[in-house]
Amino acid sequence: MLVLVVLLMALGLAGSALRNVAPDAVTRATTYNAYEGDISALTDGKYPGNDENPASFRWLSKGILAIELPEPVELRKFRVYVGGEAGGYKVKAYLGGKLSLEGLGRSPEGKLVAEVEDASYATDSWVEMEFPPGTVADNLEFWDFGPAEFYEMQIIVASEVVEGTTWGKVKVTFR
Repeated sequence: MLVLVVLLMALGLAGSALRNVAPDAVTRATTYNAYEGDISALTDGKYPGNDENPASFRWLSKGILAIELPEPVELRKFRVYVGGEAGGYKVKAYLGGKLSLEGLGRSPEGKLVAEVEDASYATDSWVEMEFPPGTVADNLEFWDFGPAEFYEMQIIVASEVVEGTTWGKVKVTFR
């Protein structure tokens, strides 16, 4: 029975090439700009449409979220669920370097590998910004250029595809 479960899991994951790494990231808001809410709301998986009372994070004017990933990854897109108040957005992807604790500078600078923007001012929906193919980074800055409310953040990266297998290979593995 265990072999069948393992086989079904492998087949179910085959072809799954994207994953969200936002929950694994260390995220902090710049302390220079005022905000309301707990930043952990951005990775709790709750937003309008899948939860009756999701928590939000809101910039009162503008701000930057500094996002540090555990390791360099190939970025595909940055998604954020925006509430009733929206701004313009930019995501800067870096390899190496870190935003300072107060969010006023980078030390060390690191290499800027991509910048993506959105100026749709869409509300009550997901806003997506796609990275150029082959963008590899280990930290991001999410810039908000006006008052805005956010419910969820996702960083979609390329992931290893789990290959399917045959019943014969499974039997040989467990001999």
